[in-house]
Amino acid sequence: MYLNALLFAVSLGLGLISYYLLTPNLDSDILWSMAIGKWISLNYTVPVVDSFSWTIYGKEWLTHEWIFSYLAYYSHLALGNWGFYLLAFLPAVVTIYVLYLIGDKLDVHGSYAFIIPMAVGVTLLYKLVIPFRAYLFGLMFFTILIYLLYFKEQGKRVGFYLFLLFVLWANFHVSVCMGILVLMAEMFRRMIISGRLLHPSAIMVLCIAATLINPYIFKIWGYFLFTLTGMGEAKSIAEWQAADFNNLQILFVYLFLAATVIFLHFQYMRLQLSQEMSGSTIRQEATDQNQAVIGRLGLFEYISKLTGKVSARICILMLFWAFYIYSLYSVRMVFYTIILWIIVSSILAGNRDNLNFTKRTHYLFAGVFLLWFVGNIWTCQFKAPDILNYDPKISPVEEVQFFKNNPQYQANLFNEYIYGGYLILNEIPVFIDARSDSYIKFGIQQKYGDAVLLKEDPQQIFDEMQVMNVIIPNHSMLDRYLAVNQRWRLVHRGSSACIYTAVQGIAVQNQSPQY
Repeated sequence: MYLNALLFAVSLGLGLISYYLLTPNLDSDILWSMAIGKWISLNYTVPVVDSFSWTIYGKEWLTHEWIFSYLAYYSHLALGNWGFYLLAFLPAVVTIYVLYLIGDKLDVHGSYAFIIPMAVGVTLLYKLVIPFRAYLFGLMFFTILIYLLYFKEQGKRVGFYLFLLFVLWANFHVSVCMGILVLMAEMFRRMIISGRLLHPSAIMVLCIAATLINPYIFKIWGYFLFTLTGMGEAKSIAEWQAADFNNLQILFVYLFLAATVIFLHFQYMRLQLSQEMSGSTIRQEATDQNQAVIGRLGLFEYISKLTGKVSARICILMLFWAFYIYSLYSVRMVFYTIILWIIVSSILAGNRDNLNFTKRTHYLFAGVFLLWFVGNIWTCQFKAPDILNYDPKISPVEEVQFFKNNPQYQANLFNEYIYGGYLILNEIPVFIDARSDSYIKFGIQQKYGDAVLLKEDPQQIFDEMQVMNVIIPNHSMLDRYLAVNQRWRLVHRGSSACIYTAVQGIAVQNQSPQY
């Protein structure tokens, strides 16, 4: 089983990650992660205040992805661009491997039916996800948590595994807070079923304490509280927004996830009903035996033993729908929903006796994925694209070179949000970047949004913040505003962005520029 799971995970992981050799899917997060990893390696500590911007410089900032940032920097240092792909490949393989183990445990008829939802779900997951980000490790830890809670034989070591899991999770990705909520729900369920308070409570307390084993200790919980109560401006970021069903791809994904679970669930209920009807006579004969068991164990313990497995399955199904509803509100949650979809579909498919696949199906899928990998490697001519400079909409290479040749234009720079990661990687202090939490906390992101969307007169914001230079995309609203504003002068226009500098000695005009 374990060897089959490893073969399936490695082949599928190679195929999926190699897909990004041809069409890298990325944003600026990997760039600022690299910058933080470099800072950690130079200073032999983790940052506790911001040192990358000029707007919140010296103010408190916590990076909960510090291990990922460190690994990203050294992976690139050791292997170049291949290091990014290796860093994405490893958590993907572990996630698929654990999902395979879950599917195999649910395969009560030995039909290998779980391979179908496994292949479909994992492919959907890694076709949607941005692979060069820390939340790939968040998805991995989430999958391991579900496995330990619901599918691992519960022994003395499970508590240790959970403790270790939360120690790592709290240092890799902030989604550990969701893991705590899932853990608390499951521990509460076990208290009700087992009637024992001490053991589940001890595990829960131990795991919550495990999250404090990080460089920030209790401050990590202050960050969680802030994200729950003070991150309203996060809705200006696409992945934090509600699902946009005008996008046909998003509409298909959401309808597909809901429809298949509803269909399989009703099929499963019909199967259970038919089994109950066929076994009615057997159940009648067992009534007297059940009453005797109730007399020996007591009603509470009897219900516990009778409903333990069913309750676990219901709990997983409820988790799926909880994350599904949450993903309607924030599209980032759809990745966790897909993982739960794979597990729920494997549960329902594994209970059907009319889905029979031979073991050859397993090797057939593995072979297809390996051919996919070989085809992608061959097409890209065994070269990994330069992630740092791949997309000019994210990495303004030409403009940064201009800054290096003309350092006077770096001072008090107002920059496009998505450029921030590349700028700080090149040691240019920024107005804002994709580390949204701190910029939201100190009101910078709102000022940025008001300026670029012309919600307020940008000149008033620039005067208030003492902005001296600006780098923005060509032909943006702010570009057109500055082009006719006498207080600004264009000093460089590149292929993707333009740079303006403030003209000194011009009196402030009360009227807005005429278009």
